[in-house]
Amino acid sequence: MNTPAAVAAALALLAAPAARAQPVSARSGPDTYLELHLGAYLPQARDLDAYDPGLAVSGTFGAMFTRSVGVEASLGYTRATAAYRPVGPGLGFDATVSDLPVLVSLRLVAPLRSVELSARAGAGIHFASLHHSAGSSGSWTATGFGLQAGASAGFYLSPTMLVGLDVLGTVAEARLDGSPTRLDGLTVAVTLGYKL
Repeated sequence: MNTPAAVAAALALLAAPAARAQPVSARSGPDTYLELHLGAYLPQARDLDAYDPGLAVSGTFGAMFTRSVGVEASLGYTRATAAYRPVGPGLGFDATVSDLPVLVSLRLVAPLRSVELSARAGAGIHFASLHHSAGSSGSWTATGFGLQAGASAGFYLSPTMLVGLDVLGTVAEARLDGSPTRLDGLTVAVTLGYKL
């Protein structure tokens, strides 16, 4: 076989796969986002009747697999306090209940032109603690499980950033102070989101 014919045959073999090759996309996989929530924790359980509203803060990482369906994981912190001050020396108590929830949720989104409405629901693990002082102080920690559901509305500041309001209800229980303690609560938070 002469050299020009061999070169032509080699080029023909290489040209066939090159013609079928597709350009590599700069981005593949789901659309991801980060959110920061800062707001108030409102105890809802009978076990926490004496507790005042407290602090709620959390961070969320999510992935949208379509424009309307995604999953997310979040790590948060909530705290509420109670104080009882009857008349008389040495009476009364202070108490603090805190929770470190690790949540996983399914998120449904309705993206509009400048607004994003969403709802989510899922389950989580709650690392709860209780500290109180009543004569002698005591502290307890426990791990519990729970369910959560919530809704949010966000307004786009840019194509990648949004600010909004988030409401999340939680139903959970952990064994604090030797007995089951309900940690049910409602968090209302301002949200800052960024689409990666």
